[in-house]
Amino acid sequence: MSTDEPENKRFTLTEAQRLLPRVRTVTEAAVAEAEELSTVVQRLPASDPARAEAVDALEAVVAAWTERVRGMGLEVKGLWLVDFDNGDGYYCWQHPESAVLHFHGYDEGFAGRMKYRVRVGPLERRHLRRVFFRRRARRPAPIVGVCPPAAGPTAEAVGAP
Repeated sequence: MSTDEPENKRFTLTEAQRLLPRVRTVTEAAVAEAEELSTVVQRLPASDPARAEAVDALEAVVAAWTERVRGMGLEVKGLWLVDFDNGDGYYCWQHPESAVLHFHGYDEGFAGRMKYRVRVGPLERRHLRRVFFRRRARRPAPIVGVCPPAAGPTAEAVGAP
């Protein structure tokens, strides 16, 4: 590792989620610029010198994005794909995901990504219980004395006398 490159930091899930808005802002700006340049590249013939300039500019956008993301202590694993090292593997985010929702070990890579479950603490559990029972209380009571329709066809529908 070179001396001018920051050593990768270890992130808790909370730290990764807190840093994600900055990562998304940087990534969204780079994606928008890259899409514009990509459109220019696709419109120009291969022999046009302006196409080569647009390709160079596109590569510069990706390189600048990579530099900024690595400057935050993160690892860039692909185009718009970022890993947050947690000491046991990586929390994984890819544009345009809304949150850091995946994990993979050091050896699995992107193909080994798994969605992780979020554990709910006692305060959140109590809040969810209140919300759940409050919503249940608002539901209308079933009408007593009315049977639900039978599963399957009725005698009239099959032509029985």
